Amino acid sequence: MPPATEDAPEPVIEASRLCKRFGRNAVLEDVDLRVRLGEVVAIIGPSGAGKSTFLRCLNHLHAFERGRLRVLEHELRGTEEPGYARPTSATLTEIRTHVGMVFQTFNLFPHLTVLENVTLGPTEVRRLPRAQAEDLALQLLARVGLREKARAYPRRLSGGQQQRVAICRALAMQPRVLLFDEPTSMLDPELVGEVLAVIRELAEEGMTMVLATHEMSFARDVADTVVFMADRRVVESGPAVQVLTEPREGRTRVFLRRVLERAAPAVGEAAPAAAEGGTRG
Repeated sequence: MPPATEDAPEPVIEASRLCKRFGRNAVLEDVDLRVRLGEVVAIIGPSGAGKSTFLRCLNHLHAFERGRLRVLEHELRGTEEPGYARPTSATLTEIRTHVGMVFQTFNLFPHLTVLENVTLGPTEVRRLPRAQAEDLALQLLARVGLREKARAYPRRLSGGQQQRVAICRALAMQPRVLLFDEPTSMLDPELVGEVLAVIRELAEEGMTMVLATHEMSFARDVADTVVFMADRRVVESGPAVQVLTEPREGRTRVFLRRVLERAAPAVGEAAPAAAEGGTRG
């Protein structure tokens, strides 16, 4: 994370003590997060930790019960907080326009072509003229190597290609922040790299991103900050290399050891000392 100095940019997202439940089931408890302009934050943790729910709270796809959330210029309160006021539809539209999201399952409209999927948001929400929206969409598709697929339907694409289209769809809204919810979890292993390459390029260009991922090496290489979540809470957060190679918390070390032990047979190498809190070689 950029240093907290007087010259550091203000956070574009700041969550404070967020609590979320579904019925009586608590999903998030007192979760904090601060994301500054140009920062890449990777959220890691076991399944069921609340990572996906937290991301959906950040652009208010899920309301939350307790805590506060500042997104760009908007401040939102939990529904059970004193002084709660339901956000207007205009506020939610603005938040979701400027805070884009890429989901695990692509969520492309099967009855629309690739080009129509990418231009839908800009024409319907941002009210761009169709010709301008199509020109932008074709530029984005060319950028990810899919311009020739503009007239194809999603069913004709591989999973990796569909996810790249989904990223183009999010970028077409010209967001200030991008949220990625396990963007490679539904892909075959040989397709993961093509999606990660696009995300890596966005990071190098300075896009502000929050990324829930199980790709530890990618998080180490691309993220400025890593947040480890478990049992509905943030257990540890800090610079990516520190959290992933010299974690302070025992719960983090246990998680990393298990992840690396599972990965080791596939790559033919032993789990690094980081899993025990040592320095990775």
